[in-house]
Amino acid sequence: MTEENGGPDESYYERHPFFKDQSLIVTDQVEAVYNTVEEGLIFRNTGVSYSKDPRGGKTKIILAVRAALNLYKPRVATYVLSANGNEKNVQSQLAQFGDVLSCMGHPGVMIRRTEDRKAAAKARLQTDCNKRNGDQVVFFIDEGQNWLDEYWSYWKDFVNSIARDEDHPIHIFTCTFAQSEILSLIERTKVGRKDIFKRFFLQHIELAGIQTKDQLGAVFSQFDDPSSLVFPGESGICYSAYFLPKAYSSGWRLFYELDSAWAAIGPDSGKYVKPEIGMGSVVLALKLFFLGRIAYDSDTFTGRAIGPWESVADSRLFKDLQQ
Repeated sequence: MTEENGGPDESYYERHPFFKDQSLIVTDQVEAVYNTVEEGLIFRNTGVSYSKDPRGGKTKIILAVRAALNLYKPRVATYVLSANGNEKNVQSQLAQFGDVLSCMGHPGVMIRRTEDRKAAAKARLQTDCNKRNGDQVVFFIDEGQNWLDEYWSYWKDFVNSIARDEDHPIHIFTCTFAQSEILSLIERTKVGRKDIFKRFFLQHIELAGIQTKDQLGAVFSQFDDPSSLVFPGESGICYSAYFLPKAYSSGWRLFYELDSAWAAIGPDSGKYVKPEIGMGSVVLALKLFFLGRIAYDSDTFTGRAIGPWESVADSRLFKDLQQ
């Protein structure tokens, strides 16, 4: 766990999913997005969009909601499409559907014609739905502000063509996540392209961060719960026990750090423009906390001191993230 000089052994934490940004942490945001997507599937709506500042945890929400859908809605196929800011040119639709194929695990770069790429995407959708014995798909569009205006028109046409297929109609629900720049696109479509606005942006929600101590406490509690966040898989070792095993076995819990953490990094600390802390900042703060405490793990570790959390708040990495 530690090197000879008492510092943390890098391999000990670098292989952990939390430090590889692979942990699926449930928050109020995740639950709200999941419920909205589930509603969209039940009523066969066409889409919803969300906006949040950079490093607000959008991608983590996507991964968590997708994981939940795969678990609870196994008949629904899901894909995560990272919207690239391809330059506007006569081949923009070709590039867009290359990205679509790529997110589906298809080597679309080998297909040179736009219509062939769209046909390949349609065929892959039908195959994946057949495997799941379903007829519904959720596309998560990440960084949706990068799509050119015409991309949304191309996407609408594709979604319509899939839904109207005589032999194998498929319902596509588009869940878009974007930075605030997408608001100008939403306003433009509201006035000039109501067909796109009603299909993808009629329901637009600005994602909020962690706003209350109880919300932060709910995150901390998952680190203490052997039935929630566990590593290695099936080991029953929760994250808190993994990083500070001696302290955990002696009764310490990350949740006990809540008051000190909230005072140092919470919205009331005055470090943020909005009265909230983004999930990206929470994740970084927890990484810094565990890295700073691993070398001091012991049977007598009680925690609760505000000093370690003030060190987190004063660190260059944490301050840079708030810019």
